[in-house]
Amino acid sequence: MHAEAVVTSPEDRPGERGILFGVSMVRFILAGTKTQTRRIVSPQPDARGWCGRRPFGAPGDRLWVREMWRRDPETGGIQYAADHDDAARAALRPWRPSLFMPRAAARLLLEVTRVHMERLQSIAESDALAEGVIRDGARYLGAPDPDTGEPEAFGSAARAYASWWNAANGRDAWDRNDWVWVIEFRRLRSPPEDGTRRPR
Repeated sequence: MHAEAVVTSPEDRPGERGILFGVSMVRFILAGTKTQTRRIVSPQPDARGWCGRRPFGAPGDRLWVREMWRRDPETGGIQYAADHDDAARAALRPWRPSLFMPRAAARLLLEVTRVHMERLQSIAESDALAEGVIRDGARYLGAPDPDTGEPEAFGSAARAYASWWNAANGRDAWDRNDWVWVIEFRRLRSPPEDGTRRPR
């Protein structure tokens, strides 16, 4: 399978495209604990195999992070939901969805270091940790419970990651064991210390 540059929006530059991340995943990137992300291959390979384009590029390409954001009504700067706890984030509503973040508002730029395809459930423990799964003693923390906000603890990083996957993609998504893109990356751009960015 050969990598092929794909322009995904008018704002993207050759070899660069936007990629969506939720609040928790942005926090993991900021903490330096997330260096991989998995995305469902579409369409899925069939008995004849797979032939198509890699929508997340090739090593050396760059991904700019689309995250939940808003313009500060007083300063005109950009604020990011991932910089605030639940209470502060609620007080600052409304937030704009990550899908509608313009390139100029992005604070995080990632460089792709490797892209490959694999079955979801073949994730290794080390890869689950690279997805940002947090270790708490001998246990690993999964996605927060939607009712209590408390994360469930698991005996393996892979099982904790499965709970994050289901939270993002549907309750039975892990069991489907889809083919996924595995995108490995390193962060190039660091955010401003005050968490607010002036628009260009």
